[in-house]
Amino acid sequence: MKNGTLHYVYNFVGSFEQKISSSKPVPTGASTLSAIFTKEGENPPHVANGTLAIYINDEKVGEGKIRTQPSRFSIAGEGLNVGRDGGEPVTGDYPGEYPWPFTGTVKRVVVDVSGEGSIHLEREAHGMLMRD
Repeated sequence: MKNGTLHYVYNFVGSFEQKISSSKPVPTGASTLSAIFTKEGENPPHVANGTLAIYINDEKVGEGKIRTQPSRFSIAGEGLNVGRDGGEPVTGDYPGEYPWPFTGTVKRVVVDVSGEGSIHLEREAHGMLMRD
């Protein structure tokens, strides 16, 4: 999030930054924010190419082509961060200074690597909460 809009930034060790931004602001209050990567091909050595789409609730608000990092590469094990970033900034436009505190509220995070995409994430999350 920056200036009220949703951004997905993929930065491979500072050498290649890819950014997808929402075309509209995130509404105030509770929202479901999601990113879905659809793999469309692969180039050696093990670099997936595809389309990354971002959603606010069930509405697609941004999309672009990206490529992923090769294989299982990781320098410091940074991985996926939500609500904070304790390492180097993902992008050069982080405001202020380390540790870049998050001031919002994250109620739930779901990472799905099943390969079965869904654009109805808000409805599915509500359905899961209704189960016994």
